[in-house]
Amino acid sequence: MTDMDEFVTALSSQGPKGGQNAAALRLAIGLTLGVVGAGAFLLLFGGLIGPPVQSAAFATPFWKIAYSIALAISALIVTIQFVAPETRPNRRHLLAFVPVLMMAMIAMTELFTSPPQTWTRLMFGYGVSSCVMTIFIISPPIIAGMFWSFRRFAATDYKIAGGAIGALSGAIAGALYAAVSGDTPACFVFIWYSISVAATTFAGALAGPRFLRW
Repeated sequence: MTDMDEFVTALSSQGPKGGQNAAALRLAIGLTLGVVGAGAFLLLFGGLIGPPVQSAAFATPFWKIAYSIALAISALIVTIQFVAPETRPNRRHLLAFVPVLMMAMIAMTELFTSPPQTWTRLMFGYGVSSCVMTIFIISPPIIAGMFWSFRRFAATDYKIAGGAIGALSGAIAGALYAAVSGDTPACFVFIWYSISVAATTFAGALAGPRFLRW
């Protein structure tokens, strides 16, 4: 065993500095600051969002908000696990895909029970670019807040931890966007919210090795 292996083992046994309560507090502070910052970005870049247009099939924002919140909760559970050193992806992390699979089934049901002439509107809505761009633009404050939290922890797989943080950030940004946007079909939400979260996950994975080193 090398000196680095011994160092990582020691960190694993000791846990985050200050104990679990301090770690939870730091995560809460970083996440809260990030969400506040994302809200400010949403107001600042609100011009990217087109006028609200409700779909005839789903006149309430239930689908998009519920999906974003479910993704955020799943991503948060996965992200917290990477606080400890030497954490590796395992089967439990596949639970993060449960909301995606459930939303996929809802979207397919909506699509195949709707007239074919409405499929384009159900899938593309009225603001694809606004959706993807806005979620991607307002997520950096959340990523920054979580990176600030993780700098005091002992994550060792920076790329995967960064990706988990990116997924969490994109899901929360999606929930914020969902509260003010007008496109609500399940197909639209599944396709474009998922793509947006995938983009922020990729961005987080790229940024992780640069900003999570301790």
